[in-house]
Amino acid sequence: MSYNTLVEMHKGIIYLFLTVYIIKVILLLVNTKLFEKVKAKTKIIEMILGPLVLISGIWLLVELGGVPFSWLHVKITVVLVAIPLSIIGLKKSNKILAVLALVLFFYAYMAAKNKSYTLTSSPTTETQLLVTGNSAITFDQNCCSKIHGSAVTKSNFIENHFWMDMPSKRIMEN
Repeated sequence: MSYNTLVEMHKGIIYLFLTVYIIKVILLLVNTKLFEKVKAKTKIIEMILGPLVLISGIWLLVELGGVPFSWLHVKITVVLVAIPLSIIGLKKSNKILAVLALVLFFYAYMAAKNKSYTLTSSPTTETQLLVTGNSAITFDQNCCSKIHGSAVTKSNFIENHFWMDMPSKRIMEN
């Protein structure tokens, strides 16, 4: 499976997981009796979506050869904290824990979407993830130009940094 397909699959699983979780938290806050009914009927969905989120996320990490970005470290940590909070919050009908987990999941989602743990993205910076075999490195036009001069391009960046692994190069937009 290609890296881009895997990313899209992971996103789809995340969207389904967040949709179900948001509905449950809203019901927990608004109508506890209805929440209990929905919780009982969606137990199997949770038992499938939860592991799928983790499996597809771990698969992505394996494809990247580790955690190449600082925002990804933060996102993974936040998700690992949010998972037990969400389980306890929904199981014990604890509104504070359920909402806190929702906020953490939303933060992790936004960090991934913006590729920044500060939840901001720089529209002027061209950043790309270059993946070759089991290696990954970020190409940032502004940063690379400061070091190598204004003549740096994606193609000469790849040639200079991935000269050992050129046959398997793939370029994916961040």
